[in-house]
Amino acid sequence: MSGERTLTGSYRTFRKSKWRRVGNYDEFFFSLGNLLNTCEQQLNSTPSDRSEFLFRRLDEYERTLSTLISRFCETYGHELSQQTCLADLTLILRRTSFLRSHFERHCFLLEDGFNKRTTMGRCNSATASNIA
Repeated sequence: MSGERTLTGSYRTFRKSKWRRVGNYDEFFFSLGNLLNTCEQQLNSTPSDRSEFLFRRLDEYERTLSTLISRFCETYGHELSQQTCLADLTLILRRTSFLRSHFERHCFLLEDGFNKRTTMGRCNSATASNIA
């Protein structure tokens, strides 16, 4: 997939950049890559109970990527040599945001379905007690 190549490419670019004093970026990008692959595989499947888990993990990564990009911009400004890395990080952020919003919608669909079933159960119980 082109997303995998972009993620790998941006990781390599980031790794070669002089801005390597970021915590454990190897583990961060490895985990993010695994999460994005898992989400891509789940993307076209029916909503499941994993949607909330994936949504919450993607949300955390999205916030971290946003912070990383803003700090990157503060450090490098508009240095031409770092524009590729910034573009790659932005692309990863956009894909993470898209996947997060997708799983967030699935999460709310599941919640709505659960609430409707619960409400229907309560209505049926109330109706039965009124009849008796």
